[in-house]
Amino acid sequence: MLKIRLARGAFGAKVPGSNPGAPTVLQVSRDSLLPPARVQVRSGFCIDPVNARRLIMMFVYILESSRTHRFYVGSTQDVANRMREHNSGECLSTRHGIPWVLVHVEKCCSRSEAVLLEQRIKSRGIARYLEAVRQSC
Repeated sequence: MLKIRLARGAFGAKVPGSNPGAPTVLQVSRDSLLPPARVQVRSGFCIDPVNARRLIMMFVYILESSRTHRFYVGSTQDVANRMREHNSGECLSTRHGIPWVLVHVEKCCSRSEAVLLEQRIKSRGIARYLEAVRQSC
């Protein structure tokens, strides 16, 4: 059983015999909860219906250097602006490989999700990850 605390007057629920100023505690079984599916919204945000919060859309991108043929992986909210920064030399870590070509992009519904995916790609190896993606398509 899960215990869920509701704020005062949440959903207009009144529990007989309880303190009306105190939070209400409900007991709910795990089976009655819906899985935390995320619904995508066109405005560049996601809605998490279980937690009822707005999440920022993030992108994980992979670049390949035309000069050195090396890869770079990163995450951002605005891929076009980030590509401009990489190719103009504003980023010290990618200045050596200009010009960069966008090879792969994935959408994520939160920054934490994007950072986890970025770390997973880096730990596996960017070239191996791209191979696996190309084989799965």
